[in-house]
Amino acid sequence: MQYRVPEVVDRILQEKTSKAVLDHMRKALREVGVEYFCLIRFPRPDEPLEMSIVGMNMPTAWVENYKFHNSQHIDPGIQHSRKVVQPFFWYDAPAQKPLQIEMVKGAKEMGIPEALVVPVPGPMGSIGTMWMGGGSRSELQANRLIIQAIGLAGFYRLQELSTPIEHHQLTKREREVLFLIAKGKSAAEVGYILHLSTRTIEWHIIQAMRKLEARNRIQAVVLAIRDGLIAV
Repeated sequence: MQYRVPEVVDRILQEKTSKAVLDHMRKALREVGVEYFCLIRFPRPDEPLEMSIVGMNMPTAWVENYKFHNSQHIDPGIQHSRKVVQPFFWYDAPAQKPLQIEMVKGAKEMGIPEALVVPVPGPMGSIGTMWMGGGSRSELQANRLIIQAIGLAGFYRLQELSTPIEHHQLTKREREVLFLIAKGKSAAEVGYILHLSTRTIEWHIIQAMRKLEARNRIQAVVLAIRDGLIAV
């Protein structure tokens, strides 16, 4: 696998869609002992998990449990990644607060495997982290540099493929949310219809307001209709 690293990284960086990037990462990482992975941008305070995930390949039960406990804000791996630059093992991350200790205990009870955690460097310091889970600590350690290279290529490419934040460049989800708000739905009702949490819907509304330079959600709806971004 080692002699193919430049080829794999180059392929990931040239993929045209997020799905293609993730498919290629799954195949390449499986060859070096990584069965599951989660790439996450450091979350802002109270930011829902959906908004900080860059890409992942994780069992649904793990993700739902993580979301339910809002774990991205207490995860010892994420917290430790903010302070270091070298990869480390998730179960070795300092867990000092009661909620962190409980989280680690729960992870072990759920059978969540050991994982190599790789901080993601940016121009002004680390910008996120990558959880690379496998069955063997020794295998993860032996393939550490390969895992790091593949993960970073995927993280950066997925960020490039995501919609840049620009004035009036609303995402499909933001347009869907504003359309339903225009129909008189509350954030909770919109969340029920789109199968998302109310917190996530509020985040999409805030993002749309910022892009449209609106003072409130009603003004955002009016501007979106005026500019042909939604039709009601």
